[in-house]
Amino acid sequence: MVWAASYKIGCGARRCGSGTFIVCRYSPRGNIYDEYIYFSGAATCARCRNTCVDGLCPAPSVRISAAAVLQMLIKMLIGLLVLLNSYVTATTTYYPENQCGDASQGFRLEILSAHNNLRGRLARGEIEQDDGSKLKGSKTLFKFNYDCNLEALAMAAIPVDCSRRPAIDLSPLGRSQNLAIVAVTGDPSKIPILQATVNAAIFTWADRLNVDLLKNPTYTNKRMAPFANMIYNQSLSLGCMGYYCSAGAKTAIVCVYSDIPKIGAPLYWDDSNDQKGCNKTSCEQVTDVAKPKCDRNAGPNQGLCGTATKILTTTVAPPTTPSSSSKSSASSSSSSSPASSTSAKPTTTTKPASTEAMTEEIRNKIITMHNYRRTIVAQGTVRNGKEGNPNCPMATNMYEMRYDMALEAEAQAYADTCSTGPSGVQTSGENVYHSPSTTISFFDAVVKAQQSWFSVIYRNGVNPKMKYTRFLEQKDDAPTAFTQMVWAKSYKIGCGVRRCSSSTFVVCRYSPRGNIYDEFIYYTGTTPCAMCLNACKDALCPAPSA
Repeated sequence: MVWAASYKIGCGARRCGSGTFIVCRYSPRGNIYDEYIYFSGAATCARCRNTCVDGLCPAPSVRISAAAVLQMLIKMLIGLLVLLNSYVTATTTYYPENQCGDASQGFRLEILSAHNNLRGRLARGEIEQDDGSKLKGSKTLFKFNYDCNLEALAMAAIPVDCSRRPAIDLSPLGRSQNLAIVAVTGDPSKIPILQATVNAAIFTWADRLNVDLLKNPTYTNKRMAPFANMIYNQSLSLGCMGYYCSAGAKTAIVCVYSDIPKIGAPLYWDDSNDQKGCNKTSCEQVTDVAKPKCDRNAGPNQGLCGTATKILTTTVAPPTTPSSSSKSSASSSSSSSPASSTSAKPTTTTKPASTEAMTEEIRNKIITMHNYRRTIVAQGTVRNGKEGNPNCPMATNMYEMRYDMALEAEAQAYADTCSTGPSGVQTSGENVYHSPSTTISFFDAVVKAQQSWFSVIYRNGVNPKMKYTRFLEQKDDAPTAFTQMVWAKSYKIGCGVRRCSSSTFVVCRYSPRGNIYDEFIYYTGTTPCAMCLNACKDALCPAPSA
């Protein structure tokens, strides 16, 4: 509350079942290790640049936040949708050009049909890889409705210079988005060219299908986000916008979806490869949607459920049904969604009886391996990327790590779930590893996990400033496990390991967490430990006292 550098505050309140919940957020954030709450002195306002009111310095001039700009754009655009007969003039390069009312023709029809065609093929178990293997189908996947409010968001997000980044990130509003840049030859308003453009966009997004989905339709990797956005069963509606850049003969297409896939949660509820989508009763088993009905008519929508509901307010799932497979048993599976499920969700991995996995020998090995790798990075002896690249720069503020039993408890609890990917936890950092062996010793599994996490730096480097960015995180084979291992301010670690039905699962948690956008992995310099307060051991600063 009294962090001197914080000068913005916003609060929210909600009446809950047994009380009232109040939340306040502050910016810039406070409570940062080794920083001053405020500078003390004999005179108030001594460090103020100009005036002083009631012992307080005037706050910096306020810039309108991206979220506020986005909210204003939404209100303006939706107002235009209601009041005007068209978005723009006859010379516009936006499309569709006519007022949003239905999706019965033109661009809206093409983009909606293309999405539902994809979802229909998925429901019927018809989407296959190059090797002929197919994704599991679903009896409870819904076809998309078209939503004019989402179209307005798409218009706000579309890059009018046809660059490859959306103009606005819509994730703070709980909406996912896809962007495609498509080369166009000819008039994009003509139906054949329009169809080809839409199909090219869908193909680009569907091409991000991840092979992990063949085993289990769970969202485990953000690199599959474009495909995941299109098939996510919690998204019931979409809205899209195109923009033709005549100078470059390119079209930008943005589609906005009513929900965001959650890391570690199912993208849809699978059944098997031999069924043909929904049946007479399967759609009705899904709760919290209005009058669900199965489409069994021959055509692209065959096998999809239908509903008039456009936005879900809770996480929905079909009731648990007995599994025909002996490989897994149904149990509760966690989701990062704030809403609770209305029924039980299936997991895909059997959890064997609990055993004491971690030993002092393993804990000591974890600390030894992490600190050794932090040392060689801090000394500037680790190659940054592929053969021939320069080494990572020296680190001036790299802490020595110590083992933490509370983090071990967290890590072991998640390892016990036998999940297929990261948990998405935000309170601590995390690295996960699956060994394909069920006979490997826990000691060897932990060793291989650390080797795997660190070795990615030799294939895919980090920018020379050692700054963690969105681009770094989202590129293929991103070295995010490496960056968490050598995150300078992380000095506590705890790990867990679990034998699962078809693998051995290793999880490590870190505190303070790393991999934070626009923060430095470590501070570079010419002398290791240059920023240490006192001692220096093996190029590492001593960790803060417990």
